[in-house]
Amino acid sequence: MDRAHKKRMETVKLIITETIMVVAVVFTVILLTFIAMGYNLNKNGELGQSGLVQIRSLPTGATITIDGDTILAKTNTSRLLSAGEHTIKLTRDGYDSWEKTITSEPGRLLKMEYARLFYQDRTPEQVAEMSGEVEFFVSAPNRDFVIVVLKNNNKWIYYDLRGDGTEKTELDLTEIMKDLTPIEIAWDQNSDKVLVKTLHKNETEWLVINVKNVKNSVNLTKEFAMNFTDVQFATDNGDKLYALENGNLRAIATNEKTVSQVMASDVKKYAFANSDLLYLTNARKLALYQTDSDDIEVAQFGEADGLINIEMSEYIGQKYLTMTVGKTMKVYRGGYPTENDKLSEMELILDKEIGFEPATLKERTEGELLVAKDDKKIAVFNAENSILYSYELENSNMFMVDDYLFGTIVDGKLFVRDFDGTNKREITSASSNAFITKNGKWLYYLNTKDGKTVLIREQIIN
Repeated sequence: MDRAHKKRMETVKLIITETIMVVAVVFTVILLTFIAMGYNLNKNGELGQSGLVQIRSLPTGATITIDGDTILAKTNTSRLLSAGEHTIKLTRDGYDSWEKTITSEPGRLLKMEYARLFYQDRTPEQVAEMSGEVEFFVSAPNRDFVIVVLKNNNKWIYYDLRGDGTEKTELDLTEIMKDLTPIEIAWDQNSDKVLVKTLHKNETEWLVINVKNVKNSVNLTKEFAMNFTDVQFATDNGDKLYALENGNLRAIATNEKTVSQVMASDVKKYAFANSDLLYLTNARKLALYQTDSDDIEVAQFGEADGLINIEMSEYIGQKYLTMTVGKTMKVYRGGYPTENDKLSEMELILDKEIGFEPATLKERTEGELLVAKDDKKIAVFNAENSILYSYELENSNMFMVDDYLFGTIVDGKLFVRDFDGTNKREITSASSNAFITKNGKWLYYLNTKDGKTVLIREQIIN
């Protein structure tokens, strides 16, 4: 073989080798890209795109079983799942189990970050014994504090539950609460103040109690000599509130002790999120409040539309406007309308019959959950996955045990369930609402012992 021919053969071999390498690299990159996007072969050998599921639990370290097969990783972890339904079960030695059937969607992330497992070998620990009948047992939004109000007693009990301790403080409200009977209590988001609706000779009075410094508390009704109704904290620190006064919507600044001019009149209901404010008039007109211009008319409802509820919220940077119109729940997402009758500027992501006419509609869990309720019937919209869940409770007394657990008391027993109605479990004997502390370690509740009310806690994470 001459030298020229040999050189040509070597060149051909080099070209073929490099071509194969380039093709292999390109194929590998494409394959890895498809894998990263969740594509794989299903049981039938067909190519399909998977969804990513984040699986977290409290406590962590739970064993994960998917469709009957145990995987190597434990919580907290992520897993690619083929499109369709899958049953996920979490177990851990010494704890109860948790199970849910979910739907994995191609190319989408599904967050399951709320699975709560309860330690089974628990011993109820008595924290305190009450000297009278308990009227209110109200935990702060962060669940680090709780207030206990005894009937006909203006010395309220304030507990600091941070860490493993239970620090008790007596709030002497004798002066500000004289001759007043509390009927509603609501915390501000910073857990520094409580808004108290009271009765005095069948007349309503509203108070803001500063639990960190009682001397800075104020009776709004007396301070401004106005007949306020439907008062709500407008800021996290409780320094600003919105209130209706004879149908007029006003803003109250407690630090400056001022009340605004009329922001809107003939108002029946209102809702807000940060600086955005929405109101419904008695004439059934829905409008967005504008500080420096005319308010924007969002919608007009007729009497045949039924009961109207409204709520505003934000979740992961997205604005939501939710309403129940009769037995229909509607959820809009996006920027709020900038012109009259332009609700269509927002994306309608839910328009569904829920089978009942809600009495209330409230945002929960920092905007992730929107809860419509009437007596025992409940509908929950999850903004994370845009899914609506509807079911019926055992009774009308529903409360939040943590950010995702709903609780009820049935025949002296505490039952909890996930927000979507699944994983209903009997937890313990209790006579009141219950809650789990922010650190996730303790469950607090009231119960009766020898005819007296006692505050009890149980360690639910070992």
